Amino acid sequence: MSLVTVQALVSQMQGDAYTPKLGTSPVGQQLARKFDDRLNSDAGLRPLLAEAVRRMDEFIHSAESVRDAYTEAEEAAEATMRQTGQG
Repeated sequence: MSLVTVQALVSQMQGDAYTPKLGTSPVGQQLARKFDDRLNSDAGLRPLLAEAVRRMDEFIHSAESVRDAYTEAEEAAEATMRQTGQG
């Protein structure tokens, strides 16, 4: 399962359907807050996944740039070799 797929699933974990139904007792309310905090706080699952996807996108962009530069250099070298009769 890819990070983007996981992020999409986590993004869907909102609203009443995903609000823990733990009752109105102090313990139930505390557990519900803990669940929400682990999902939505600055160090929660949602922001961590967003950061992971951002870094993955950055890595992919960098790798594609390196690939493109290599391809251009290879094509230039092949053209030079053809012009000089070495290829």
